[in-house]
Amino acid sequence: MINKKLSIIIGVAAALCIAVVVGVWFFWPREASKNNAPLTYTAFTSDEGFAADYPNWKKLDITNPAEGMPIDLAARENLKILLYVTNGAAVVQISERIFPPKSSFKDNVAFMIKNQRESVKDLLIWRYEVGGATSLLESTSDLNGVKMHTLSKAFDVGRGKIYSVAFITADNNYKMFKEIADHVIYSAKVWR
Repeated sequence: MINKKLSIIIGVAAALCIAVVVGVWFFWPREASKNNAPLTYTAFTSDEGFAADYPNWKKLDITNPAEGMPIDLAARENLKILLYVTNGAAVVQISERIFPPKSSFKDNVAFMIKNQRESVKDLLIWRYEVGGATSLLESTSDLNGVKMHTLSKAFDVGRGKIYSVAFITADNNYKMFKEIADHVIYSAKVWR
């Protein structure tokens, strides 16, 4: 049950991110880099005490989860996208989910993973770690024939609210973006 909820949480985030990444990857106009300036990051913070760094890439106004996932799946988890940035080949997404206040974090994560398994084709979970208030998931899945790689972390901020941060890119690009993915995922924390 615990593994199922984490899978669902991460699955939903991954499904949404995968859909957007594939769309962005194939349809977003690309510009050549104007210089070799180092990548910079900005901190996202919430009123509940969640924070995570994200790269200073193009922000997209994708706040409707139904744009990247089935409406019923987004509704079951009360999913809200708080931040969505992309460089055209990778995506960082920060989301909020609301569950019943007395539900356990582990059960909620298992529920999210279950939802993801039901909605994402060829989901393979490579790393799965869940604790009392945080979880980490690394997985690959198939989206329209493209193998996607997702690294995500979820945090219980209390009263049934879960924040998650996900880094998503095509699997064959993951090694190129691993340093950025690690920075984003491991910068995330609850500071209250």
